[in-house]
Amino acid sequence: EKGEVVALLVHLRLTRGSGGEEILPILWDDNYFELMPGESRDISAAYRNRDAGTEAPALEVSGWNVSTGTQQ
Repeated sequence: EKGEVVALLVHLRLTRGSGGEEILPILWDDNYFELMPGESRDISAAYRNRDAGTEAPALEVSGWNVSTGTQQ
């Protein structure tokens, strides 16, 4: 989703399925970052498969002025 203002303190969480527990431990390239309008970033994360459980991981995105959303 593209916004018209700077997205502040964008925070990523990887969970065990939509609405599931956060997968921990996890090592992110970056987290709590800003995005200018129309800007995108590629972020990678490393975690152990056994910590993800049996559900397909879901990515939750939130931020100070960003609506929380989840993508599986």
